Parts: sequence; structure tokens; C-alpha cells
Amino acid sequence: MSSRIRQRELDRVKAILEQNSGAAVIGGIGFGRSSLLRALERDWVGQVVWVPFNRSEAATRFSGLEILLAAMSVLDAEAFEFWDELSSEGMSEPEASEWVMTAFRQARIPDNTLIVIPDADGMDTSSQVVLGQIVRRLRTGRLRIAVTARLVPEESPLSGMPSLELRPLDATDMTEFAHDLTSGHIAEEVVQFSTQIASGRPLALRLILAQMTPSQRLGRTALPMPVRVGRAVDPMVREIVGESDPEAVTLLKLLAVAPLTPFRPLRRQFPQLWEHVEDLETRGVLERRGAYIFIAHGIVRASVHAQMGAAERLALHERLEQLCADSTPALSDWHASFSSFDGADRLADAGLSLIAEGCREAGIEFTERAIRLSPDIGFIGQRLLVVAGALYARGDLSFASRYIRILSTVEDSGLMVRARALKVEIEFVQHQRVPSRLLDSWTKAEMDEAPDAVARLQLVLSQCHLERREYAEAQQLLRAASSLQERFGPREQQLYDAARLRLDCSRGNDELALQKFAELGEREIDSVDPNYLLSIASGLLITEHYASALAVLDRLRSRHGRETIWWTSAVYLQAETAIRSGSISVAVETIETVGSQVGANPPIRSDRWLMLKCWSLLAQGLASDAEPVEMQLAAHAASTHNRDLIASLNALQGSYLLRAGYPADASRHLLRCQELAGNSGNANIHRYEPDLIEALMRVGRREHASLVFQQLKKKVERADSRWGELALSRCEAMLTAGDKSVELFLRVLRAWTSQDSQFERALTHEALSRRLAELGSHGQSREHSHIAGTLYSEVGADRLVEAPLGADRESTPETPQLPELFELNEEELKVVELVRAGMKNRDIARRVFVSLRTVELRLTSVYRKLDVASRTELVARLAGSPRLAAV
Repeated sequence: MSSRIRQRELDRVKAILEQNSGAAVIGGIGFGRSSLLRALERDWVGQVVWVPFNRSEAATRFSGLEILLAAMSVLDAEAFEFWDELSSEGMSEPEASEWVMTAFRQARIPDNTLIVIPDADGMDTSSQVVLGQIVRRLRTGRLRIAVTARLVPEESPLSGMPSLELRPLDATDMTEFAHDLTSGHIAEEVVQFSTQIASGRPLALRLILAQMTPSQRLGRTALPMPVRVGRAVDPMVREIVGESDPEAVTLLKLLAVAPLTPFRPLRRQFPQLWEHVEDLETRGVLERRGAYIFIAHGIVRASVHAQMGAAERLALHERLEQLCADSTPALSDWHASFSSFDGADRLADAGLSLIAEGCREAGIEFTERAIRLSPDIGFIGQRLLVVAGALYARGDLSFASRYIRILSTVEDSGLMVRARALKVEIEFVQHQRVPSRLLDSWTKAEMDEAPDAVARLQLVLSQCHLERREYAEAQQLLRAASSLQERFGPREQQLYDAARLRLDCSRGNDELALQKFAELGEREIDSVDPNYLLSIASGLLITEHYASALAVLDRLRSRHGRETIWWTSAVYLQAETAIRSGSISVAVETIETVGSQVGANPPIRSDRWLMLKCWSLLAQGLASDAEPVEMQLAAHAASTHNRDLIASLNALQGSYLLRAGYPADASRHLLRCQELAGNSGNANIHRYEPDLIEALMRVGRREHASLVFQQLKKKVERADSRWGELALSRCEAMLTAGDKSVELFLRVLRAWTSQDSQFERALTHEALSRRLAELGSHGQSREHSHIAGTLYSEVGADRLVEAPLGADRESTPETPQLPELFELNEEELKVVELVRAGMKNRDIARRVFVSLRTVELRLTSVYRKLDVASRTELVARLAGSPRLAAV
């Protein structure tokens, strides 16, 4: 096993041995105990002695101790030869322990010697007692002992030894190990398949991959199901299954020859069926799902299957073919396929049905069997494409991609283009990338032979560009698809309408979205493409029809369960709806729901998930926790060349910094958003202009704020938006001087309705409070401040807005006592403030969203301008400065 896989555990064992005389590595068979000790031996600086104990010798008293002393005689033969002269008959464990301890003290053992005893818990009990006493009495120094054991309960003679328990490896480590074992020559679906069966046991994974042919590892031929394994897994299987009576063994053999078996025929065959099932279920060997039962542990199934001869397996297939004929014809076909059967198409159909029922693994096994039996992939090509689509919908992107790859050999233009369209969808869900080519993604021959398939590919590409808000590219593809409209099927027409309405909504036109929403009430949900529903919801969201958007998402989630990508996509949009409508607490709760669903699995649409996760952390005031997510999001945007994603991130960061009281830093991020999203004609897309105007006003850049206001005004005039109208009115009030501004603030607040965002209303009260304070109306300022705080609390934004009232931390400073401070720019002043507050350079970099190197450069400039040589001298020099005392 690669030492990198268990590096954390290896480091922990080393640490234990540095502090103690012994260490026990505990774990089941196949978890890598011996491999870990071999890695420990490679790194050990000193002599290492292995004790070659075998569990077959455990029946003889003191046999383990005798083998230990024989191994130690390599170091000093004279010191340990006394054991041969003694009679162990009648010797007590304490006496034996004293003899061994005396020998250890007198022997010429080199410093830092390590004794390694694999399977120490398999020694005879007397040897374990002596070994435990030795380890507990040894002092750390020249000798240390490392043992492995499957289990060390409290009553064990080895208890009391410092120990490390090896747990099953997680999916990431198992994937890395699979790539290491094959030098990277392995398909992703084979990694997924083999690591799932190995269940976190690296030894099992090694055995599975060793039995595969190179073409199977590369995913070029049908995968062996059940997997082939050697006899090395037998001890592992005995540990998992335990002792089984003959009837239980017979049951396991019956179940091993199929991915699923129906209950009904088994009940007639096994009077004690439920007893065996419940016992094996508690061990994790069997699992029930609906009307079926199956062996859930792939290694157990593989071992049981391998132990039967071909004749025995064939007899079981024939027996089960008859038993399943009446109740489950699909399984009857499965068993018939092992004798004389040519129904590969029926097996593929059955595989699709099983996937739809939620039996994904069984459905894949049926599909692999169909591939193996097909004389030509084209014979089941259309069915294979449908299976790939079903797997994609359920988030199994590896096997969906596998079947698309297999279809690439089929000489059918329509099938190949449809497979290409599904491949685009899968890759976009995984990586959010789209092919760089637009109108040359298909050939003229494909256009002539399969125009409907080409149209679907064009529309899928258009949808991907719409998701990235690349509207020009989406429009170009939509125009190309419209020339083939007479060849559209129902699905293509839905995708076409979806792209049109999203383009319309991006311009502020909600007419088509509302029309399609009204039509949904008259349609059966099963006939509607999920992408079509998501597009309608997205269009309604961007045009502020929040209740209608949520109604569409509810229908989508009612039809597609949590195990599908459609459910996750719907919840993403549900969270975005809550954010846009100002329901902060609802948004946070929804995002947490997605997080619990994602778990350790790689999420679909990483761009959306990372953005929502980042927003949620900032909304809860967890800026330090948000920082690694922001870095991950920025790296993802860069790797996918997604300008819109970078713009959205800067808008989010700028909004947070503004609410937290850092308008100068906020303006930099918001200006970056403006740079990246400047060609967007709809202010409702990124919603950054109101925050930018406020940030510029609060740092004294009124003229620049006025220019942004004019830009916002033009956008609101072009794309009708209730949010835009209210935000524009608030910005106009902020830009107006004197009592007139108060009148404008009050006018916009009077125009507020219960349907409008209460979060935006709180922002307006806060801005009014700030203006009143500037005009000297402190009583009214406090009143509006209180209203703002109450509204923030009601919508769950009290942790997002750190200081809605009071003096702005970056407001115009008092005249500084140090004239040199006038020489510092805003960025340098911010760093000086944070240094004065006691923050380290790394913390300052995180606080103001710049690199550590940038902070160091700014500090160097400050030292030069203030004529100081160190951080301590800077703090001393600034003592008493009113500009910095408020921090």
C-alpha cells in the first residue's frame, strides 16, 4: 500500500512510539495494518525485528513468546537461549514475564530497536499476557514494540497499550490508491465501481484491480460483475460474515448469482429465511430493498461466487430462472442469459427500469451484462443512451460518461449526436465548461442525416452558455437551432422555449416566462423536461416573480427525489430565490439543507454550490470560514474561464465589506464586478450598482457615484424591475444633499409594500439614519437605526450587518495629530489601523481581501513615509492619534 494513503496514521504511530514503549495498530483484515508497519519499518532509524507468528500456532502455550525470543536471538543469541533450557510446563505468566524482562535488560540490544509483531491478538493467551506485561513495564529507550490486532477489548491481555484504530479509508483516499495501483491507467467509472465494492479496505481494492484485465481497467469492455477476487479475501470474508450454518451458506450462494433476488420464491425455499436474513443484515452482508434482497457487501458476493464451480452456478441460474418466471420476468431473463439467451435488449430495458426504481447498482449490472451479450453495441445503442441519461439524472456521472464513450463507436449519426449532447450536459454539470467551438460542433453529414439531434445539441449548448450568462453565444446557438424548428420533437421544443424565455428575462421581459408558467398548470409533469422547469423558474426568479418561481421548483422536487440532480438544482434555485427576496434566514437554512445532502460527495454545479456556501458563511458573519471557499471559488472561475462567476464573487465580497463597515475595500471589489459585468444591460443580474454607489459616497467619491447612478438609471429604464426602482430611489436620496435627501428617503419608504424585500427596506432606513446623523438630527437618526436593526433581525441578517448605525469606521477622519498621516493613502491607512488593533500581517490580508505580500508592501511604504523602522516603533509613534484610536 502506498504510504501516502495512511500517512496520517503512520505519523500518529510514530508519535505514540516516541512517547511510549509500545503501540498497537488495530483494525479489521484488509485495512492495511501490516502495510502500515512495513511503512514504519522503512522510516525507522534503527534495528527492526519482525516476529513471524502464525495464528495456527495459537493452540500451544507460550508458543508466541517462544517465537518472539527466537526472533530476538538475532540480536543476542546468548541472552535469549535460556528459554530452550527451561521447561515452560507449569511456569506462570508472571514468572515468564520476569525471565523475559531480565533477558531484555541483559541483552546487547542496539539503541532504538523496534520489535514488530503482526496479529499479536492471535497468539496463545499466555503469550499475550506476558507480552502485555512486558510492554507496560518497559521504559522508553533502546527498545520499542509495535503490534497489530483486529480488536483489543478491555479484557484483552494487550489492553492498556497506546493504540491507533485503522478505520475504512474514505472515498478520496481509495480513489488515490486506485490510481497509484494502476499508475493512472484506469477509467473513472472503474475507480468508482471498484472502490465502492472494496468498502474502504485497501487490500480488497488491490485484489479487485489485480484480477481485472487492462481493457477492463480502462473501461473498454464490460466490467466483471461480480468482481473476481483470489482466495486472499477468504479471511476477510470470514471476519465479515462470521460463522454460518449450511442453510445460510446455501442462501448466500443463491443470492450471489444475481444482483437482486425477489423475496417470494425464497420464502418457499427457506423456512428459516427471516432468521438468516436478520442475522446477516446486522453484519452488513445482506440488504432489503422493496420486494428484493441482495448481498450488499461486494467482497462477500465475489468470494461466494468464486467458491462455486461453473456447474453449480449454472444449476442455480436454472433453478432461479424458474422461480422468478412468474413474479419478476426481468430476473428470469437475467438467469436465462447464462445458458442460451439472446435478449440483450431486454436486459438493457430491465436495467433502465431498475435504475428508475432506485436500484442503481443492479441496473448497471444488467446493463453491463447486456453489453457483454450484444454482438454489436449498435444493437442496444439507443437503450444505452437512455440508460446514460437516467444515470446522469441520478448523479452517477461516471457511468453515464462510460456508456456515452462506448456509444462513440456506433455508426449512427443521430445516436452519436444525441450522445454528444448528453456528454456536454454531463461535463457542464461536473466542470461548468462548454466547448470552445459553437457552430462547428457537428458535421454537414450529421446535419443532413439527423437535424433533430443537431438541434438538440445546439439547444443544450445554448443552455450552458445561458447558465454562464454568456448571452451573445446563447443567442447565436438559438438562432442556428431555429432554422431546424420544423424537425423539433417535444423535448427540443421545450428546450427552445426555455432558451428564448431566459434570454427575454435577461433583458427584463417576463412575458414569455409568465405565459409558460401559466401553461404548466395544464400539463402532466412527467411530460416536461426538468431543464425546461428549471429554466422557467430561473426566468421568473430574475424577473422577481418569486412565488411563481418557488411553485415551479416545488413541482420539480415533487417529481424528482433527493437522489437526482434535479432536486439539488431546484434547491440551489430555491436558495437564490430566498437571497434575492431578502429572506436571509430562509436562504441560510436552505443552503444548509443542500450541504447535508452534498456531504462528502462532490457536488453537482460546483459554481453554484460554492457561491451559495460562501454567501451563507458571510451572511452568518463567518468571514474567516468563508475565505477558503472564496479561494476555491476564484480558482474554479479561473480554471473554467468564467468571467460572470468572478464578477458575482466580487459583488458578494463587496456587499459584505460594505455591510461590515469597510466601504473603501468594498468599492474595489464592486468596481471589479463592474469591469467584468459592464456589458450587462440588466441591473437585476448582479445587483452591484446600489452597493457601489453607497461605497463610493461613503469614501467621498461623489462624482464617481453619480456616474454609476446614471448607469443604473439607464439599466432600470431598459429592464423593468421593482427592486431596481426602489434601489434607484434610495441611491438618488443618498446623492442628494441636505433636507431634500431626507424627503426622498421618506418618499421611497412610503412606497414600500409587504411584497418588497424587507432587507432592502432595512438598508434604506440605515442610509436615512446615516444622513440624519450627518444633518445633526440624532434623535430621528436613532429611531431609523432602531427600525433598521429590527428589520435586519426579522429577516435573519443581524449577523451580516455588523454596525447598521453609529459612526462609520471609515468615515472622514478627525485632524490627525501626525501630519505625516496625510501622506498615507486609504489602503495604507487601513493597514495602519489594523496594525494598531494588534492584528498580524496574515490576519490583515484576510480582513482586507489582499495577499500577504501586498500587506507587507503597504507596511514598507508606511514605514518609509512615517520614518519608522519596525512594527513596534510604528505603534509607539501612533499612540494617541485620534485617526487610529477608534479602532
